[in-house]
Amino acid sequence: SHINILGGYVSGGATSNLIDIENSAGAVVNGTVFRLGNETAGQNVTGVAINGANSKGNIVSNCVFYSEGTSSVVMVGVNINNTQNNVVSANVFYAGSTAAFTKMISIENSSYNVIQGNSLSGYATVGVILDAASSHNGGVNSINPTNITTPISDSGTLNTIASI
Repeated sequence: SHINILGGYVSGGATSNLIDIENSAGAVVNGTVFRLGNETAGQNVTGVAINGANSKGNIVSNCVFYSEGTSSVVMVGVNINNTQNNVVSANVFYAGSTAAFTKMISIENSSYNVIQGNSLSGYATVGVILDAASSHNGGVNSINPTNITTPISDSGTLNTIASI
């Protein structure tokens, strides 16, 4: 199935994935602004989740992910889980000091994804994280390490995620 989300403003309010791409191919999220951090304490929120073995060929590009409020929630900008061959490119991730991202970009059990040309700045525990089951993911991004505790955490194999 193919869906194209062009522009718009998305803000959470409950434990959720603001946009959830489940076992879909060819979905495009472009030019959308995501505001995270206004959820109730103890909740989890992800801007865009791409999940499932049949999720391939999806694109998240030219979006802004930002947080404000207080950081008592688990915030993830983009989560790629159990999938391959997706693109996350030319996005901006920013968090203020009172609402740090937990992970700006998270890759779990996924391979052959392109994470390219993203700008990560502000406050976060991790900029880009790849778990042990992830391999062959690549791309170069601009990650400002000043207030991102771990700019890149790679426990996988043959990943080439880098920062300029």
